[in-house]
Parts: sequence; structure tokens; C-alpha cells
Amino acid sequence: MSRPGSIALALFALLSLASSARAQEDDPSAPVRITAEPLFGEGTLLAEGWAPVFVTVQNRTAGEMRAEVHLEVNDYQGPMMRRVAPVDLPPAATRTLVMPVFSQTSGGYLEASVHVGDRRLARYQATIDYAPGGHSLVVFGDPPRLRGGLLDLDVYDPYASGGRQVRVPVGTVRFDAATSDPILPQAAIGWATVKLLVAHAPALRRVGAVERRAIEGWLRAGGRLLVFPRSASELDDPWLSSLMGPVAPIAEEGDGSLVHPSGYGLACTEGQTAEAFGCSRAVGLGRVYLASYDGTTPAAIESGAPRELVRSIYGSWPELEPGLAFGRGVDNLSRQDMYSGNGAIGRLRALLDPNEGFRPALGLVAVVLFLYVLVVGPLNFRWVQKRGKPTLALLTTPLAAAGCVALLLLVGFVGKGVKMRYRQVSLTMAHEGDAGAYERRYTGYFATRPGTFDLPGAGPDGLALRLGAGASRGPIYRREGDGVALRSFRAGLWETTFLREDRSVELDGAITFERDGTRLASVTNHGARALRGTVVMDPTGAVYAVGDVAPGATAPIPISSALSVSPRLLTGAPLADAMHLGEDGAPLAEAMAGLLGDRLIPQSAPVLYAWLDVAPGPVGGFEPETVSAWIRVTPRVDGHPVPPALPPDDDPYAAAEATWEPDPPAAAEGVREPDPGPVDAGALADDELELPDAGGAP
Repeated sequence: MSRPGSIALALFALLSLASSARAQEDDPSAPVRITAEPLFGEGTLLAEGWAPVFVTVQNRTAGEMRAEVHLEVNDYQGPMMRRVAPVDLPPAATRTLVMPVFSQTSGGYLEASVHVGDRRLARYQATIDYAPGGHSLVVFGDPPRLRGGLLDLDVYDPYASGGRQVRVPVGTVRFDAATSDPILPQAAIGWATVKLLVAHAPALRRVGAVERRAIEGWLRAGGRLLVFPRSASELDDPWLSSLMGPVAPIAEEGDGSLVHPSGYGLACTEGQTAEAFGCSRAVGLGRVYLASYDGTTPAAIESGAPRELVRSIYGSWPELEPGLAFGRGVDNLSRQDMYSGNGAIGRLRALLDPNEGFRPALGLVAVVLFLYVLVVGPLNFRWVQKRGKPTLALLTTPLAAAGCVALLLLVGFVGKGVKMRYRQVSLTMAHEGDAGAYERRYTGYFATRPGTFDLPGAGPDGLALRLGAGASRGPIYRREGDGVALRSFRAGLWETTFLREDRSVELDGAITFERDGTRLASVTNHGARALRGTVVMDPTGAVYAVGDVAPGATAPIPISSALSVSPRLLTGAPLADAMHLGEDGAPLAEAMAGLLGDRLIPQSAPVLYAWLDVAPGPVGGFEPETVSAWIRVTPRVDGHPVPPALPPDDDPYAAAEATWEPDPPAAAEGVREPDPGPVDAGALADDELELPDAGGAP
């Protein structure tokens, strides 16, 4: 069939499938009804990240059913992910599920279906949305009145290449019709595609303990929360106080402005940043903003003040950027550009794949193949010719071929081994003084026999994603207890399959810094594991070698730098030497640099890198071969107030520039003093930034 004909046939099949799904969903005679839609509403099911899907299943019969809900993600390459969750359906009952899924590209679609045994009873489809900025904002209120004042919101997005105006998808939080409880993700990964949560304080008080933990994990990974209290009495809410610290109202006598329409302001305390609208405080790499007025009232919404405040917070540059975006981004296993600005997995993949280290055995294979040609060809027929029995070749040729095949298999097993094993590299991203963090983990599973395997998954606080394979090769993401297990994980003989895990974690102790003026002078390890090969890297790429920091110990940070690095021109040996990674550590240092890309070097404040001792065990029948655990710690910085947003004029970029400051790359071009050591860049104004000499000697 011609290519145009194939495309037309594929489009026809897709349209037919969609029509069939809608027909079954609308058929009142179907025994079960199922729907699947973005948890936060239309436009919030975004690609290249984990996003929650709200599934509703209704039993229309008088009998009880023990069924399974299947949720499949499809794109132009075919099925890419399949999630399965068991569900009990009493007569005429309705059940709801929240199931995060990962979509590789925009323009794909979801297919949800209900199965009893091998029989499919119903199905439903929904499309994957496209958002230019790649993030959404969510309104959390009952009712969500503020959403109407935020529709068609254009915001300058500093994350996009070069910066641009984007239309922000605006979602809302659902509430259970029976209990009035909010329906929210139970793991931080479910918030991965949300950049800003705008909450009304009365609704925020109804969040359960599990959902609170998920929001806190998302905040630590860089999320932003804006809270509008209904009255000053809500400032004492225990959970809000745990996030913000103590905040007290102060009278604003005679203040009738839109900023303080309620007549009071907020007295910010230590660790908080005074804002024109209230106070803010860092929570990990994210931030919580507390307004001094109720921005959800009709009068406030009509004034436009909450809309411009949301525009400012959403579009402001983050004071601290994570090394890797939490739950976002697609890892392309075929791409070998390790030094792109966005980072790539190419070099790291080579370290995780035993097949990449099979080159010595390839020489043996070449020798065996050459001997095979000689034995089966000239040597075999010359021997038969000397015997004078041509028909003897019918016996000797297959025997010689079988012998060579056996020799090839022997070389393969000698070179690749017979033990099922895995290689793993993880990077934990933490904030100074915070025992909560988030982790990205990559694992290469090497199979020495073909088959299917079961893996435990990432636990209740994260999700795992198989790289470079579709749903036809598994795994099946099956809900079991509080987590999601990976079932039917398929692999071929001597094949390496790759898994990525994103999850929030709790450290066994925080890491803090002591300061000498603006300089980071020492690091203290409050954890139970030693920090190995610790280095501090500042925004110029200067590396300060600290060495090992034992549990409970404090180590000084040298004034002079040991070397200077560039993520795109990195030779791993010097960095590996500074981090005590050993003779074979250079490839690992280069792989981590390639994975982080331009974010290897921080933009606004120094960061700490170290590696940790780990005691890995078997996973799903695979034994550990090499396991490396890294940690990246960002120091606390003094926050900058949110700049006021101006109403957009005829030139949208003019208004955008007024809301976007400071520019971190520009901040890294401050005055250099000879070797003052790494500085806390967040504690200085842009024109006062002191940075160390990248070429200082140890």
C-alpha cells in the first residue's frame, strides 16, 4: 500500500475508534459507564510529564462486579503506557479513581476501559492537551469563583527558549459530591505539570493528611502555592503555619487600596519575605505566598488585583532552580548529544548498559566468525574432497556450523555473563535545612534470559517510567496497596531495559551551611550517611573541594577553587578526581554533567554535590552490579519580593519585562574578586554580586 494510503487508513481507523468509544459511552444499555478526563479540568492533561486523570466507573446493573479499569496512553507510535487498577462495583454504584499517567507527546489520546475477566464492557477516550508553557495553574476554592477572573491569562514564561508570552491553562480542584472533600493527587508526582496552586484558605483546611504530604513534596520540588485567607483568624491554621511560619495581622487604618481591601496587612517574621500583598516563604525549592486579603470575593475579582498577582507569581523567575525538573521531560535513548543545554541521557545510558562495555568480546566474536567461514567453507570441502565422498558434506557442514554457533554462544555467555543484574544512578535534589527532597533514578536491567519480570515500582511517593518502549512490551502499571507495581516487564536475551523513577523522599538528616558574611564557609552533615567527595560549585563553574563529611561533622569550604568546569566542554577526570570517584570515575562525572546540561552549574547560588554510600539489594530477581547515589543541595537564599505585574498594553513584552527580574544569567556576571570563596548569591543585590575567581589554585 502507498504511504498516503497508509496514512488515510490510519486516520480512518482512529476516527472510527473514537466514534465507537463515544457510542459505547453514550449507550444507556451498556452494563457499565466509564469516563476519563483530566483531574483538574479541560486543558490540564499536559504532555511530557506525569498528569492526573480522573476516572469514573458506574455499574448500571443489579449485580455486583469485580472489575478492572484499564487506562492506556497512545500517541503516533502506538500504545505507550497501560495502567490497571482493580475496582469493586456494587449494584448501581459509582466509583472514582485518580490515576497519573505519563504522555510522551501532545496530540495523543487516552483510552479508558472496564474489563471483567477477558470481556471489555465499556471504553472512553480523551485527548492529551497542548500548552505552550508546559505548565498549568489550578484554582482551589469551593466554589472556584476566581477561575473566571483568570481565564485567557497570558503570562511571560521565562522557562521557554528566549522567553515568550503563553496562554496558561487554568484548572480547578474537584470536590466529592457526598463528603465535600477535595479530590487531590495522593503523591507529589501528580502535581508535576502544575506550576501554581491558587487556594482559598477555607478549602485548604479540608485537605487530608496524605494529600498534604503530596503538596509538600511538590513544593519542595519547586511548586508554588498562593493562599487567600477569608479572614485574619485563618492565619493560625496549623498546616498553613507549618508552611509559612508565624504570621500576624497588623492594622492598616484607612487603607482602602486593592492590595489591602480587608483593612489589615501582615507582619512578616524571620525567614519570610515581605511582599506588597502579604508575605512569602521558601519551602524547599518552591515557595508559599500568603495574601493579606481575600482575592476570591466578587469585588476583588472585579478589581483585577488577584489576576495581576497570579500573573506576577506565575511569570517570576525562580530564585532556586532544581537540577532536574520533577516528573517532567522525555528521555530519548537514541540521542547522543550529551552536552545540549537541556541535558540528555546518552552518556548515562552507556554506563547503565552492559552491552556498551562488550567491545572486547566483539573481537572474539569477529575471530569466531572468521573461523566459521574457514571451517564451513574451504577447510570443510577440502577435507571432504580428500575423502572422495562429496555427500559427506551434507553431514560435516551442519556439524561445523553447529559447533561454531555453540562457540559463539559460549563467547557471549563468557562476555556478558549469566547473572541477571542491574546498574543504577540516582540524583537526590535537596534544599538546605530540609529533610524532604526529591529524587530522579535511572536503572538499566540486564536480562540473560528472555521473559517477563515483575518489579516493585517507585513506592507510594513516586512513579516509574520505562524508557524507549511501548505498552506492548510492558510493563503494566498495576495499582497494589498504596503504590504502583510494574508487572509483565518484558525483556529479550542479553537485552538492557531502562527505567526512570521520580519520587519525593525523606532524608535521614538535613544538610546546612555556615556563612562568613556572604561566603559559604562550611557545611554540616546532620544525616546518618557520610557525604563522599563533597564539592561546592558556584555560578562561574568554580569547584571547591571539601572532601568527605562524616555524619554529624562540619567541614570547611576552601577559599580557593580546585578547578573550573563547563557542562559542554567537560573532561570528567578533574571533576572525578576532586570528588574522589577513583580511576573509573571520569565517565560517571561526564554522564552526570550530560544529564544535567546547563544546570550542572547553578545560575543564582552555589550548590553542593556529593555521593553517598548505598547498600543495594536484589530487585525483582536482578542483582546489583554498580549503584551510584548522588546528592545536590541548594543553599537557602534570601527571597526577592514579587515584582508588581502591569496590565498588558499593546506590546505584551513590555509588560512582561516589568514582571521578570532579576535575570539569573545576567546576575552571574558580577564583579569578580580574587578567590573570596563561594558566595551566597541570593543574599546580595545584582549590582553587588561577588563571585570567586574560577582559576584560583587550591
